[in-house]
Amino acid sequence: MLLVGVTFPLNPETLHDFWKIGKNVGAGISYPMNDQLGLQVLANYSTHKIDQEALLGIFGLGGSNVMLTGGDANILTVTAGFKVYPQPPTSGLAVYGIAGIGFIKLSTKNLSGPSGPVAGPQTLDTTALGPGVGMGFDLMLGERFSIFVESQYFMGLNEGESTQHVPVRFGLTFQ
Repeated sequence: MLLVGVTFPLNPETLHDFWKIGKNVGAGISYPMNDQLGLQVLANYSTHKIDQEALLGIFGLGGSNVMLTGGDANILTVTAGFKVYPQPPTSGLAVYGIAGIGFIKLSTKNLSGPSGPVAGPQTLDTTALGPGVGMGFDLMLGERFSIFVESQYFMGLNEGESTQHVPVRFGLTFQ
């Protein structure tokens, strides 16, 4: 499966407050165990731009012409889990649930202003294991091809504030 979408940053608080909704891309492999249950391995990469207005606002520079560069936040999530269909999928629309456990890596890049490096929100660099749960919809377009939309909540169980984000993904599945 191939997928693209958007990711909503939730936690740590600085990620939520100072980074915008991001873009994500990914790929995965599913193995059907029967008509209603399958195993799924998924890799998803999200990148988030810094919210310049929010950051400059804490320094009293909101609305100024100061331009910041860098500071992107990146989240890599690799998960393994289950995909469960309450009803066996047919040639139409099918609803499913997804649950698993995975590895979540959050990091931010250096932030610079007109005079060089900027001391903004703390640098984020965490790696953790954690659960992910969500749901989605498949639409079969042929015997071996479908499109889907799904959303999944992830929580990295690291020390301090957990890393939490919600990717919403659109994709293609080839069977």
